Amino acid sequence: MTEGERELAEMLEGRVPGEPQSCVRTFASRGFEVIDKTALVIREGGTIWVNFTRNPRSLDENDYLVIRKFGTSPNRLCRLDNVTTRDRGSNFYSGNVFLEDFIPYREVEETEFDG
Repeated sequence: MTEGERELAEMLEGRVPGEPQSCVRTFASRGFEVIDKTALVIREGGTIWVNFTRNPRSLDENDYLVIRKFGTSPNRLCRLDNVTTRDRGSNFYSGNVFLEDFIPYREVEETEFDG
């Protein structure tokens, strides 16, 4: 398991995946996080949305995302939006990110059983 996979596993501990979605609301989110060589993460309220991308090994936490939306709401990110990366230090183009569906992870709700 890579360091990025360990980081993501810790982040998702105690959460269960929901139905994948092609778009996710980003208006109220706290922003994007790049998990090195693993996934993109968006936090929205109590939900953590994970996009493993078509080629997660190309993700570098030292890059930042440049997003170009195609006909979608400015408050939503969709799998067909154009995402490229640029190096934080040099600001040079460093690659393309091809999004997949976004998987929501929510905390498991405990239920009480009457005995």
